[in-house]
Amino acid sequence: MKYLVAAAALAAVGTSVCMPAMAFDGCKVILCLAGPWQQISECVPDVKEALKCMARGRCWPTCKDAPNVSLSYTTPAACPPQYGLYELDACGRQVLTGCTKTGVINVAQDGNPSWTRVWFNTGAVENGAVIEYSEAARAALGTAIDPTFDLDYRAWVATQPPAQPPLTCYD
Repeated sequence: MKYLVAAAALAAVGTSVCMPAMAFDGCKVILCLAGPWQQISECVPDVKEALKCMARGRCWPTCKDAPNVSLSYTTPAACPPQYGLYELDACGRQVLTGCTKTGVINVAQDGNPSWTRVWFNTGAVENGAVIEYSEAARAALGTAIDPTFDLDYRAWVATQPPAQPPLTCYD
């Protein structure tokens, strides 16, 4: 309702500000992303809607009432190994060629720039979002964290071949 009132007020003034229609509460999304949002039923619909909207570059949640929490979006420069796309080079070594996660939202809280990191796919936000927790977030949240990121890493490690001595390979 408050978004409709604000949009009507802007239209009446005649300003050229473009306001995206948001089906989520920015404060709620920011606070949910700082914690285990996938385990909090009240968070899931808003966060999913916000991730879809952010992945399309159409909106960004803001909240003046959460001054100690902020978000930043980047295209992954470094991919967690469990979400990497790999090919074998001419010597048979695995080489990282891409990432199955196309975006990452860094949630900063209380001065920690990577309190949590939400890795997601723009094509599959609903099923593709996973949370990487900092040590500080793990300590603060205890057992309330979503273990998916860690479980995916353990599953990836289990599929890796044993370490081999370096090969001499001439390309």
